[in-house]
Amino acid sequence: MNAIVFLNPVLPAYGLKAKILRAFGARIGEGVVIKPGVNIKYPWFLTIGEHSWIGERVWLDCLSPLDIGKHVVISQGSYLSCGTHDWADPGMGSVIAPIKVEDGAWIASQARIAGNVTVGQEAIVALGGVVFTDLEPRGTYRGNPAVKVGRRRIRDYPGPLRPMQPKKPA
Repeated sequence: MNAIVFLNPVLPAYGLKAKILRAFGARIGEGVVIKPGVNIKYPWFLTIGEHSWIGERVWLDCLSPLDIGKHVVISQGSYLSCGTHDWADPGMGSVIAPIKVEDGAWIASQARIAGNVTVGQEAIVALGGVVFTDLEPRGTYRGNPAVKVGRRRIRDYPGPLRPMQPKKPA
């Protein structure tokens, strides 16, 4: 089902994807967009709140609960991993840990989120950020490992701050 419906680059049927995930035990809110090429392991551990957006080639590795809030954006190529291996174990046994992405957060393209992490409400993980610890609400983070570089300020009106102007030739 994953290969036919979710990894398929030509099937954008968001409603169908939500129904299939619900049939496998996922809790999916209304208005969720799951773009083509998304890989979801163990959907019965997945919760996605209403009006959230999962971008192309995102991998949701749900080895334990993965809770994505409302109005969340997880951008293209990001990887959320609820598991790793015990390096001290000679058998490299699995270690599983949940991830929580709170309402309004934005995980930018190619970011990586490890297990046992909470991404705070309206926090931002910048392009390629790698997160191993909890992130504060409305914090902006970047780097590997991700460090706080600022605080997200949300205007009370939508749209760009000013119209984008094309660059003039030199």
